[in-house]
Amino acid sequence: MDVSSALEPAQWTGSVLVVDDERAVRDLIAEILARAGHRVHTAQSASEAIEIVESEQIEVVLTDVNMPGSISGLELIEELHARKPSLPIIPVTGAADEANLQEALDRGAAGFITKPFKAAELRLKVSGAINRLSLVEGELRERLLTPTVASILANAIEVRDEGMEGHTERLAGLALEVGRELGLPDRELEMLELGAVLHDVGKIGIPDRILMKPGPLTQDERQVMETHAVIGDRMLAPLEPLAAVRSIVRHHH
Repeated sequence: MDVSSALEPAQWTGSVLVVDDERAVRDLIAEILARAGHRVHTAQSASEAIEIVESEQIEVVLTDVNMPGSISGLELIEELHARKPSLPIIPVTGAADEANLQEALDRGAAGFITKPFKAAELRLKVSGAINRLSLVEGELRERLLTPTVASILANAIEVRDEGMEGHTERLAGLALEVGRELGLPDRELEMLELGAVLHDVGKIGIPDRILMKPGPLTQDERQVMETHAVIGDRMLAPLEPLAAVRSIVRHHH
């Protein structure tokens, strides 16, 4: 069941699934979260919750621990993580049973909420889980996407100028050797490698008659060629994940 707030979809702050076999508890939690701007789905059993997670883009799950049926609230954590490993799942329980709470954490729960709960605590736990998920996903996207974009841009240069084939990889290898010798931390080594791969990316904007000229360049042609550092810097300006390498591209000469 989808419990929509008065907000438009673009204004929702997160999509939450509330799982509880008691309708009164389920509706109370849903109302509190809907008023906080979340799009709220509800389920009265673990099996129904699994169906919703498989069909909807759920960002956080709140689940009761003691539910009837073949799958308990604790077992539901593992069932959902088997489908979406990074999904934050927060058990909501009235049982002050430390063994249950510890088991929930051992199974991968993102904290827990005990009944009776306060509305402020509920909102805080959900928003915190969504924020942490966004940070993790953002870092993952940056670590996967940034090197891919860098490789595509660098390859675009080598496609235009066959004499450049393998040049960026060789330069990146040398830059990393120097960086390690200087004792740079891992994050700076990553940026150094990306900067080396992208240092000539601005040559995309250099005319073929100059870039691929077989003989020596005239003074005017060389001045045009040297603008590739500025062109490269401008090309990278809209790409926020590559902001740290712009100074390398701009000043590599």
